[in-house]
Amino acid sequence: MVPRSYYDLLGVPRTASQAEIKAAYRALARVHHPDQRGGDDDDERFKAIAEAYRVLGDSTTRAEYDRSGAAPAGAAYTPVPAPPPTLSEVFTGAAAAARRFTARRGPDVRIEVGLDVRAIARGTRRVFELPRRGPDGAIQRRRLEYTLPPGLRHGQVLRWRGDGGPSDAGGRPGDLIVVIASIAHPTLERRDRDLVASLPVSYPDLLDGATVDVPTVFGPRPLTIPPRTRPGTELRIPGLGVGGETPGDAVFVAELAWPTEPLDGDTRDRLRRIERPRAFAAALAESIAWGAS
Repeated sequence: MVPRSYYDLLGVPRTASQAEIKAAYRALARVHHPDQRGGDDDDERFKAIAEAYRVLGDSTTRAEYDRSGAAPAGAAYTPVPAPPPTLSEVFTGAAAAARRFTARRGPDVRIEVGLDVRAIARGTRRVFELPRRGPDGAIQRRRLEYTLPPGLRHGQVLRWRGDGGPSDAGGRPGDLIVVIASIAHPTLERRDRDLVASLPVSYPDLLDGATVDVPTVFGPRPLTIPPRTRPGTELRIPGLGVGGETPGDAVFVAELAWPTEPLDGDTRDRLRRIERPRAFAAALAESIAWGAS
């Protein structure tokens, strides 16, 4: 059955250049010209090829065909002699050039990968099972490992060209496409390249300062809480956020940790007798209001 599209007749994509269209026509005409084989089928095939080239071989009639989807007036077939081979075609083979236009590449393989905060911050490796053509031509499944760099974002797409499905027509394989889906963390929030978490701190540690061990995606690290730290203050550990060429920080937002047990009267009295500057008293009142909200 003869394809209806002139591009299909010549075996070229719609994006083919005029030089590519000409090369494809010369190759097909040499095979199907009646002077070469003489059969009725070849005669009809050559007529269709010649008409397709008359339309697509001229940029003006090609543009009209692309707009309307029909051949311009006067584009019907009239006999055309088989074109003589060029010196380049003699050495390279025009048939190979025609096959290059018709070979379709293999299908893409699309995989969605869920990554938690640790994997996004540090980077990770994943193993995918992908189709490969064996020595006997049969399709096999092979497990291949790929590196996912740090700093990926939700919805980001990674592409490995030629690592997708094999072609059935002698073309190149398709691509492997990996779509990133970030998994939310219950206590960590990503802010650009920083990783932010709340840090409950007791009143004495906010007042006098302390050094505490805090969890990060790279393991526990010491964090210094300066004296008279106010709730809401951001305390940073540089370089322990999302990795990459410019790594972010681990950021801890100090929060006033309220006692879990009721205070006895003696403890409340001692807290009331603490002498403090007026400015610090105002700050403490503000922090208590913040904590109660």
